[in-house]
Amino acid sequence: MSAYAHPCKRTPAVEDAARPASDAAGRQVELAADASLCLRQPLGLTLQVLEGVLWVSQDGDIRDLVLAAGDSLRVERNAPLIVSPLGKATARLVLRQAGSQAHAAQSAQAAQASAATA
Repeated sequence: MSAYAHPCKRTPAVEDAARPASDAAGRQVELAADASLCLRQPLGLTLQVLEGVLWVSQDGDIRDLVLAAGDSLRVERNAPLIVSPLGKATARLVLRQAGSQAHAAQSAQAAQASAATA
């Protein structure tokens, strides 16, 4: 996926929305049917769909995802991510950045679980 294959509209509102809030509530983003959100460094970001259906594609990943209201996705890679509404309806989502303490605790738990099964 390149900027040429799927260009994202760069408007101040969308660019601002691409900067997730660091608080627990996150940042709500509303995407019009013809808009796309480009997240350049999304590692650790959680997307939660509040309304509508989203198409999610990440650079270097052959799988595309479709997320509906109530679904969430935690981004595990730092490759650019494109998020677009499917259909002709507006979609709303929340972007949350993992806090450093929460992320460190999750990483430690994952390492312990991995060591226990080895």
